[in-house]
Amino acid sequence: MPVQDQDRGVTLPYPVKSREVYKGDNPAVASGTGSKIEFVEEIYRGNVQLRVDEFTDFAPNTVLSTTTGWQAQATTGTPGSNGIKANTANGIFEGVLAVTNEAETVGVDWAGQLIIPATKRFYFETLIRIPTAITTAQNLIVGLQTAYNATLDSTTKFVRFRTNASMAVKAEFQDGTTTDLAQSLNRGGFTITANTWTLFAIDATKAGVIRFFINEALYYTHSIGAFAVTDLLQPAIYLNKASGTGVQSLQIDWARVGWNRF
Repeated sequence: MPVQDQDRGVTLPYPVKSREVYKGDNPAVASGTGSKIEFVEEIYRGNVQLRVDEFTDFAPNTVLSTTTGWQAQATTGTPGSNGIKANTANGIFEGVLAVTNEAETVGVDWAGQLIIPATKRFYFETLIRIPTAITTAQNLIVGLQTAYNATLDSTTKFVRFRTNASMAVKAEFQDGTTTDLAQSLNRGGFTITANTWTLFAIDATKAGVIRFFINEALYYTHSIGAFAVTDLLQPAIYLNKASGTGVQSLQIDWARVGWNRF
């Protein structure tokens, strides 16, 4: 049965979508200065769905909190830098590992605030760059997960990309029941090119399936697994080293995450 478009007074078939976008400088409304929250209402066969879309461009006026919202993540070590990079076109986040031989992590997450329901058709995408190829004992993590754990494999639950010294990208999944680490990608795999922007996306908007994209090409799929309705996640983008004196860095241009409210 068709429905009526209230704006134009015409009859349209299902589905009908409406959209409200906010972009501004009020942290009480958006997740930090310079952010955008987009609410998409979708009506399909009488069932209303509300999606939340949160976008952050890491411009110079982006607020990095220590308690809520986007946080610069660091361990007990002392990275060279870990925050918004000054005087850079369009604005970026940059985390730089220090020459000190110690465990360190640079990057961002939501300060351990887990609010993304793992069963609500989430998606996550971000544009990042590794200026100099990472080396032994270093890892890049890009995806969604539970609270930060300096021992990466001890993170409780996650859906993520992972890269080590080879710069070859792998897919990883942990739902509390199934653990799949260092899964090879399709299409012959993908190797990050140093000092080149790369677009990563994880898309669970299709029922029952999680899809892993790089530069808009599909490289891997995984079932939604045994995530419970009570499981909550946060976005996480980290460059980690267990030891060593390398001073590699992680740069993030922007990040976007969304999910169904109900």
